[in-house]
Amino acid sequence: MLTLEDRIEIIELGAAFAALLDQRRFPEVAVLFAQDGELHRADGSLVQGREAIHAAQASRHESVHTVHHVSVPLIETAAGGAVTGRTNFVAVSVDMRDGSSQGWVIGHFEDRYRQDDGPWRFASRRIHILHRR
Repeated sequence: MLTLEDRIEIIELGAAFAALLDQRRFPEVAVLFAQDGELHRADGSLVQGREAIHAAQASRHESVHTVHHVSVPLIETAAGGAVTGRTNFVAVSVDMRDGSSQGWVIGHFEDRYRQDDGPWRFASRRIHILHRR
């Protein structure tokens, strides 16, 4: 059973993902994942492992910045102890060269969490896009 401290740490994990991604602090984004963690992109591609996750995030165009607004995750523990969560989000992209909007998306993250060497990390984060403009 998850403790209140576990739940708070998992909530902070999701908040850190959004904040660090928006600040383009990609090495720190990658550390939020387990060493063999998986990032399932909305296009169906899979990025596996911290180094690959870092490289995938760092490949974003340097002038495009995002702002993610995320909900508190619904955290559940399944039989056998697997811990999962679902977090809704809205993300807006802006081209910093001219301030133009690059669009926005509405979706949710589907997560599996686990404790690696103490802290909670993403074992898997799957991105689902519900609407894009």
